[in-house]
Parts: sequence; structure tokens; C-alpha cells
Amino acid sequence: MTEVHGLLRMKEMQKYFEETEYKEDVAKSVYSSEQELLRIIIRLYCPKAFELDPTYSTGNFYKGIPQPMFRFDIEPQVEGVVQADCRKLPLENESVNTIMFDPPFVAGIGKDGKPGIIRTRFGSYKRVEDLWEMYRDALKEFYRILKPNGILVFKCQDTISGGKQYLSHVEIINQGIKTGFYPRDLFILLATHRAMSDNMKIQQHARKFHCYFIILEKKKNRVSYTEPSSLSSADLSSAVSETAVSKSQEPRPSAKASQGGLASEKGRGMEVRD
Repeated sequence: MTEVHGLLRMKEMQKYFEETEYKEDVAKSVYSSEQELLRIIIRLYCPKAFELDPTYSTGNFYKGIPQPMFRFDIEPQVEGVVQADCRKLPLENESVNTIMFDPPFVAGIGKDGKPGIIRTRFGSYKRVEDLWEMYRDALKEFYRILKPNGILVFKCQDTISGGKQYLSHVEIINQGIKTGFYPRDLFILLATHRAMSDNMKIQQHARKFHCYFIILEKKKNRVSYTEPSSLSSADLSSAVSETAVSKSQEPRPSAKASQGGLASEKGRGMEVRD
């Protein structure tokens, strides 16, 4: 970043914070305005705004908020953006305080073999597993370049592919914890309208009208979560078998006791059928 660029950003940030009023704002977990949500995230977690955007695209994301100091994209589309893969950034270890990450969130192709209008517009991976692998690699890279207690804001959306529900926000949180992040907060952005795919003939799942902004902090996790891999299929089968055996060993009521139970039910005016 050049010295001129740095001075311009400082002036932009100063103007932003002078014009932004927070006195009556109460931070909520759900918003319908992305700009309002971003202002709240900046207020709570990024007092110097976002320093890095590794998937900058055209920068429409930054209408009304300060531009990031470092702007990268695998295919730069505007001036001032450096070509780089978010999984391998030209930055030193522990050199950044905050990251805004808004990567692709769709994967798969339609049954007719066509990507559809949504995937064509926003870009996509062939398989959700490939998308998640990119997420995992990016998390490791962000952990490397973030300073201790640094903040990563990860925007994502769950997706449907091959008739299966893929909860991407759960995968990201799980992988974030495994990488060394603490899930500090979670925001939901509601969509007022969404583009509908022509590939959808018979609806089998609810249409996604929201996305997530996950706040991950580079620090020791303060909450102990059960890892999905901690219980194997064999463990679950064993637990089911033990429960079945336990129930089979429970004493059965005698015939006399059963008759007494029926009598008491009849005495309360309940209809009991033999």
C-alpha cells in the first residue's frame, strides 16, 4: 500500500466515524440492511474498519463504509486490487487485525447440466465438498496472517445440492474452532428478494432468504463444543443396543396390576378398549 493510499484511507475513516451516530443503536442479531449490519459489526469488533478483503470483486460491498487497506481477488476486476488467491496471500504472519471474507457460496450444477442464473452470476464450485475445502484452506491462511485477538468476518450461506441440505455455516464454525478460532458472534442478513433458478421444478427444501455473518476471533476457544467426529457410527449403534437391552430387562407389570390400572382408568370415565 502506498503512502498516498494510506493517507486517503485515514481521511475516509475519519469522515466515516464522524458522520456515523451510534448513540441509540442497539446491536441486534438480525438485519434486513447489509450496510446497517456492517456498521454494527464495525462498531462492535472492527474499530478501524476492515483492513483486508481477500475476495474484493468490484467493491460494491463497501458503499457507505471505509474501503479496506488490502484488496485482493483471484481475478481482479477493478483498479487497485492485487491478484492473489485467498488461500495464499502475500502477507506476513500476524500482520492484519481484521478481515472481511465474502467468498462464493454456491456449488453444483442443475440436473440438466447447466449452472443456472444464480451460479452464473456469482460463480460456483462443481461440488459443495470442493467449496468447503476452499473454506478450510482459507481459514488456515487467515489464522496465519491475523494478529492475536484478530477478527475474521465470514459471510456465508447454506446451500442445496443434489437434493441434500448443506449447512455451510455449521461447517465453517466447526472448522474455525478446529483451526483455533473462537466463534465470537453470529448475525443474520435477511433478503427482501432473491433470484429464482430455472432448474427448480419441484421444491423439496425451503428457499434460502438469509445469509450469515460469522464473527471468528483468533484466540483460545472459551466454550467447549462436542466435535461431530467424537461419536462414531459404532458408538451410536452401541448406545442404541444398550438402550434396547436395558428396556428389555425392565420388570413387566403383573396381570393383576394391569387389571387394576384398567379399572382406575375406567373409574376416571376414560374409554379403555381391550
